[in-house]
Amino acid sequence: MPAITKIGVSDILGGTLANGQVSNVKVNGVDINVKGDGPHAGHGLALHAAPMSTADSSSTVKAGGKFVIRNGDNANCGHPHQNGSGNVNAG
Repeated sequence: MPAITKIGVSDILGGTLANGQVSNVKVNGVDINVKGDGPHAGHGLALHAAPMSTADSSSTVKAGGKFVIRNGDNANCGHPHQNGSGNVNAG
């Protein structure tokens, strides 16, 4: 199962995840990344300038009523989320 991504730690091609919606669910002591979070730090132009976690997610695991984002789930710019938790995973 893929690792769950975290706000302020995980990234999309080096652009750190930011602006999380769920602050009461933590992964390794850090806010969890859920579908709809962002905009995140940019890693290029156009959609890459402020990517959002809106494309892919888990279809079964939620936090705060929103589907969680895992390593490999694509952002709206088409690039995958990466550097998730080393010990918290979701299907």
